[in-house]
Amino acid sequence: MSLREKLKTELDTCTWILLDKNIERGAVLLIDDLDIVDVAVAIAQDQVQTIANWLTSKKIIKIEPEQSKEDRDGMFEYIIIQPYVIVKAVI
Repeated sequence: MSLREKLKTELDTCTWILLDKNIERGAVLLIDDLDIVDVAVAIAQDQVQTIANWLTSKKIIKIEPEQSKEDRDGMFEYIIIQPYVIVKAVI
């Protein structure tokens, strides 16, 4: 099984409130226009330049504790790639 296939099986959903402890420790990365599995693969494979480009272009946003109180509605897909939790809003 490839890394991509393995990560697809680990994709799950949650509510925002379940992310609170991870947000407090600075470990939640919110994505919007990217494929969540692509981001997980890049992090797992330590693709530093790709990740840096996504952070610079704000395609990946690290959620700070004070931001987490702003919009807590909805469901989110997530994948855990230690030490991060990658999340994307479910449309």
